Amino acid sequence: MMWFHGRDAAMSKGDGSSTLIEQPTGRILLAASKDGIKNFKFDADSPVLNPSKEAGDWFYFDSEHVGIGDIILPGMNVQSKFNTQEGVFLMYIFGGNSDSIQIHDKKVKGMKMEIGLAVSQDGSHWSRVEGPSPYGSIIETGKAINDFDNMYVGWPTVLEVDRQFFLYYHTYNSKMSKYMVGLATASDGIKWKKIGPILDTGSSNPDSFDSKGITCRHVSRIKKDGTFRMWYEGINSNGNSAIGVATSFDGIKWEKLSDDPVFKPNTMDQDAWDCASVGQPNLIWLDDKKKWRMYYVGNNFEGQEGIGVAESDDEYGLSFTRL
Repeated sequence: MMWFHGRDAAMSKGDGSSTLIEQPTGRILLAASKDGIKNFKFDADSPVLNPSKEAGDWFYFDSEHVGIGDIILPGMNVQSKFNTQEGVFLMYIFGGNSDSIQIHDKKVKGMKMEIGLAVSQDGSHWSRVEGPSPYGSIIETGKAINDFDNMYVGWPTVLEVDRQFFLYYHTYNSKMSKYMVGLATASDGIKWKKIGPILDTGSSNPDSFDSKGITCRHVSRIKKDGTFRMWYEGINSNGNSAIGVATSFDGIKWEKLSDDPVFKPNTMDQDAWDCASVGQPNLIWLDDKKKWRMYYVGNNFEGQEGIGVAESDDEYGLSFTRL
């Protein structure tokens, strides 16, 4: 099963007075494939989650557009909090509401994104869990003018480790003009405490693949040695992206493995669908192959996007080959 977000043309037109932020977020969809590589088919109930205003909740944090960050099947410590006979999936979502801000000569809505939560027993039918914020989110933007994440918080990735949850997200720090990854922790996967920024570019080279910072990421704990690994999308000075790797012993303090990406756009073929950028990595471990399979989003120089798949050349996930 693959959950992903997308947007129909009508959502991008705006209402005449303001325009929705240009992002691929809009609705959350579901497709399935027997082998996880080809012949994906949309689920009969897709889209499985829509902007909350379509259900009458005009003041929710995701009233205008919603995107998927991560889905987990939590341990029994969290499962016991839900009154169900079967286990539940937790979907960490993000989105923006109808508040508008002025950008140059137009008003843009949906920019101040926040993070929320939805639950499901079957992966197809989802219900939002109302968070503690006034807009129903579980993680809000920073309130102080000096907070690194006061512009937005989005694209959450969640990892459960020894009865503790780590939620990684990213934002854009306007003072530093860089994208940055932040961290929040929780004991129940619902009530979160922000730790602060944990990773940005880490490089002083303006020509590096992540000179403008780090955005979407996938985090896993390596069973072999207990360390943490983060595959992340780095943005360069031209706004294009590639995928790099960072490691950590505790999931909090991170160090980049290299100033070079482990997966690049397909620049050898200028007609390739992913010749301009690759990013938004999501990985699964293939135990039978002792390799990582990586799903990623790519685009060409015309801005057309798609989802691709690659597999690692080794068990460490330090180089990948497109399938």
